[in-house]
Formats: sequence, C-alpha cells, structure tokens
Amino acid sequence: MAPPRKSGRRGSSVQSRLSLIHLEIDSGPGRGERMEILEGQTTIGRADDCNFQIDSDAASRLHATVFREGDTVVIRDENSHNGTFVNEVEIDEDTQLLAGDKIQVGDSVLCLVINGSRKRELPSGSAQSQRRGMFLKNVIGFVAAMAICTSLLVFGLTRLGGEALSPDEVVPQPALPEAPAAAPQTSESTGASQAQTTAPAAAPSAPAAVQAPSAAPSQPAAPAAAPAPQPAAPAKPLPPPVSAASVYRQSDTPLPSRRPSAESRPVGGKVNKAKEEKRARSLYAQGDIQGALDLAESIGASSLAGRISSFQKAEGAARAAFSFKKGTEAIQHYEEAFGIDEEIMSGLKGESESVPGRRVARALSQLYQKAGESYFMKHDNERAAMFFERSLEYDSSNAASRSFLKKFGRDTAAE
Repeated sequence: MAPPRKSGRRGSSVQSRLSLIHLEIDSGPGRGERMEILEGQTTIGRADDCNFQIDSDAASRLHATVFREGDTVVIRDENSHNGTFVNEVEIDEDTQLLAGDKIQVGDSVLCLVINGSRKRELPSGSAQSQRRGMFLKNVIGFVAAMAICTSLLVFGLTRLGGEALSPDEVVPQPALPEAPAAAPQTSESTGASQAQTTAPAAAPSAPAAVQAPSAAPSQPAAPAAAPAPQPAAPAKPLPPPVSAASVYRQSDTPLPSRRPSAESRPVGGKVNKAKEEKRARSLYAQGDIQGALDLAESIGASSLAGRISSFQKAEGAARAAFSFKKGTEAIQHYEEAFGIDEEIMSGLKGESESVPGRRVARALSQLYQKAGESYFMKHDNERAAMFFERSLEYDSSNAASRSFLKKFGRDTAAE
C-alpha cells in the first residue's frame, strides 16, 4: 500500500493512547511547519509524495524516513546527497530519536516534540547504552584526532633541525665590531717595515662564527660588514579537526544535483527517449536508484519512474519491518521489491540482475534461513527444509541453509 500524503490521517483508536509526537521546523525553509508522527513510517524529502515535504534544493527527493512503533521513534538516512544530521552528528545507521533532538534535513532544522515537550531526557535501557556508546565514540575520535595533530606538529618542528629554535636564529644579533689593525712588523732580510692589517671576513652562516685573520697587502682593506642573521620563520600550527556537520553549515553552495544537466542533451532540446530510458535502467542496475529516478522523470518516462519509486517504497517498508523484528511482513515487502526489480531489469537487454536486486535477494535468503532455523528448533524438519530450500532459491551461496539441508539428506535438492 502506498504511504499516505502529508494531509492524510493514519491514526486509529490505539493512537489516542500513545504519546503525541510531531516534528516541527525550527529554522530554514518551511519554518513553523509541523508534521505529526503516527504509527508506521513517515517519509521526509523534497518530492511531492513525501509525507513531510521540505522545500529546499539541498534536500533530496527522498531524504530520510522516520519509523514509529509505540513511543519508539527511529530515523534513517535514505542515501541523501547532503546527509542527515541528528544533534549536529551525521548518521549512517538507524538512530533512535528523543524529545528535543535536532534533525537537519537540507537547509532546514527540525525538532522532535513529544507531548508538547522539547526537553531532552536521558533514554533508558538499550537506548541509553546506544547514546552512551555514541558519545564515547565521538570523544575517542576527537582525542585520536588531537593526538595525530600534536604528533604532526612535533614532527614538523623536529624537521627544522636542532638549531631551528636556538636564540641565535629567533632573535637577531647585532653586527660584529671591526677587528683592530695589527701592529707593523719589521722584516730583517730587507730592513723595511711593512704594516700588516687584518680584516674580519663576512660570516657565511652562523652569526657567532668568525673566520681567522689573514695577511693583508700593503694597503689596509676595508672591513666587510657581517650580514645580520634573519629570524627563522615560526612553524605554522596544524588546523584543528573539523567535523562534517560544521563544514556543511559553513558552506553556502549546495551540492550538485544528480539530475542530468542540459549540456548532456542534444542541441535543440531533442532527447532520444529510448536511449535515455536505457541509461536510466543502467543507473538503477549499478545501484544509483535516485539518479535513475531523476533521469526517468526528466525525460517523461513516467512508467519507469513509477516502478523505481515503488521499489524504493517496498524496500524501505521491508527494512522498517525488519528493524522492528516483523519477519513475515519484511518478507512480503522484500518479495514485492524483488518482483519490481525483475520488471525494471526486463527492459535492459543483456543484463539479468542488478545491485538492488542482489541486495533484496540476499535479504530474502537470510530471512528464509532464519525461518527454517526457527522450525528446526521446534523439531518440524519438513517445514524447516522447505524454508531452507526457499533460501537457496534467492542465494545459492547461503552456506548455513545448505548445511541444514545436508543434515536432512536433501543435499541433492539444494544443488
């Protein structure tokens, strides 16, 4: 069943007994708008069919999905261009939300409100452990980054050599005074006195080093001025580590969209629809689902765009059911997604499987394997074998299912 629009009501009599939970945009595009989070899933993004639409070019068409079961609320980033941030930390896995949590989607910052309260409260049980683990992970990462920066700074200073920080290099030294002229000497062989003078030579490197005096000609030479030493340039400190969230907040330029640019199209606006539709299917087969959807919509391939969008929704519903340990419901949605994948790939000649299709097939194989193991523990070997065989239909490399079938003497059927 397709998810309801933003204006739809999805509640029931059970909903009235649960906490009132909604998302409200605190800043950015759509400030002040709110969306009630009911049982099931709520999609957030730029597309018109999202339950909570964000009017921002920095938001992806399907940016994130919020799942609710009872009073438990979980958010998942849907491979968005700019990422989803919870309390200024980018998430890469399902994250439980609490009252007062700030969720950044594109240029908008949303706040989770529970029963009218924005006050953050410490979670209990496994949620508390999860938050504590995330906090420790961030602290350890920061300490490690600072240790690396300190090591690099010390290494850079030591490369300057032992004299890099000496006072002679840092503080300019005054010029050396002229050496006094030597007393005239008398030569016994000629009887004539010749005056000999000495002059200091220019210091080539260290300002304190002076060359030994040498014999000068009959006329005293003008002493050469010793160049004043130049202060050594201080080492530049390494910049502190910067988080991905702060970089995103300081950037005024949105990331480029995956939508095909006009430069890639023929002159005159003419588009070879069949060729572009084939390219959209190829993008889907390579795993770029959002890019394939954008391209299909841009060329007016509404049928293909609808199939790709249906695959996204079916896979998202299956992952949500799996997160809440609803195995039967997850299998139903994954089966639906697998059938849609076969329809999309049927229009791409020479290709039999796709990256999304393999992902769904592996998920189905593991779910059927778990079902078989459950019946095996109940000593219902006949039904267990049926589920193990079904598991191998989706992934023939599932070693666990093959091993169980060998125990039942059905290794031939598993081949």
